[in-house]
Amino acid sequence: MSIRTKLLLLLLIAAGAPVAISGLFSTVISQRALERSALELMREQATAIAEIAERSVNESFNSLLAAERYLPLARLSQEERDAALRLIYRQFDRFNIVALFDETGASVVAPVYDENPARSPEIRNHEPVSPADLRRYSQNVPLAAALASGRALGSIYHSEAGLPRVVLAPRVAGVRRR
Repeated sequence: MSIRTKLLLLLLIAAGAPVAISGLFSTVISQRALERSALELMREQATAIAEIAERSVNESFNSLLAAERYLPLARLSQEERDAALRLIYRQFDRFNIVALFDETGASVVAPVYDENPARSPEIRNHEPVSPADLRRYSQNVPLAAALASGRALGSIYHSEAGLPRVVLAPRVAGVRRR
């Protein structure tokens, strides 16, 4: 290799090394900044989603508590309770199962749900509930927490179709099987 080629190669290395090193550092710094920005954006979105979920849960609890004020379940007969639960179910699309339990966890009246709500115009916006979904629901009722605090939110579980579900459990004082 000639001296001229060696000098040219040395100049290329001397000039290219700082560019390569600065490019590498620039890439690493940019990548870290992008990761921080993405993480902050995800935190903001998660906070917004959590606030929406909290509002939705509170609205749902308020709907159930208002329904109980207008339909005093503890004073109604079995037939009237059954009709009241059906009314609550039809009135609120967000409730796919409406049930009433006593303090032991026994069902006071049959739970209200539908395996094929699309066939009925007044409940077509409800989601279908299978017998397996009803079992999952029953297994996730936070009865002790509802009795202790007046209202409880169950753990997230999944329907047979894989959709996330949660049980809202407001305490209804004085409800017993008749």
